[in-house]
Amino acid sequence: MERGYSFIELLIVISLITMIAGMAALKIGDWQAHQDLNAAARQLASDIRLLQQVTVNVDARKGTPVMSLYEKSYSAPLSPVPIKRTFPSTVSIVKYDTIIFSAKDGTPTVVKTITIRRTDLKGSRDVIVDSVGRVRIQ
Repeated sequence: MERGYSFIELLIVISLITMIAGMAALKIGDWQAHQDLNAAARQLASDIRLLQQVTVNVDARKGTPVMSLYEKSYSAPLSPVPIKRTFPSTVSIVKYDTIIFSAKDGTPTVVKTITIRRTDLKGSRDVIVDSVGRVRIQ
């Protein structure tokens, strides 16, 4: 009576474990890119709200803070609380523009929809600044 496993049985088990681990690694990479997209959208929405609040509270004679959007980053250097952020390599802004709020009531001068997209084009989020100044992620 023989004890133990044959070489063929060991190869089959090792190949199955390798295939399962490979599929899991692909899903983890996709999950990380999805998390980067959500985090970038939340951070951008939060910084837009901060800029809106600063615009309402700042002395209008010092100038109006403006947020400039670029493909991989955005900034509001004139704000009393300077904002400068760079997105992860898996995320970019589709349409570059600027955001300006009214110092009187915090409403945007123009309604904006900012689309943030994964660089592999597998997902996107819209950060919407509506006419009353509400900022939301869709």
